[in-house]
Amino acid sequence: VLLSGCGEFNAGFVIRDEDHVDVTVAFGVLKSSFGRDGSGQSEGFAKRLRGCSELTPPNASLTGKAKVKPFDDGTYVGCTVTGTMT
Repeated sequence: VLLSGCGEFNAGFVIRDEDHVDVTVAFGVLKSSFGRDGSGQSEGFAKRLRGCSELTPPNASLTGKAKVKPFDDGTYVGCTVTGTMT
């Protein structure tokens, strides 16, 4: 989706010290791209993104440390993940 030009991805890192790195990652897809494929799959994808319901931290050590929030800025719909890593 991102390679087709209808998505966005932003990542930011703040290194406080060797044991604390604040991370913010946001990714989303164009709202106007939903429904273009005619299969209904893109609408299901949109629903999952709107709730960020299937997003979990990739590493069990991040559970409870990462926060996942949905966003909809009018152009893009997606998820923002924030947390502190070591």
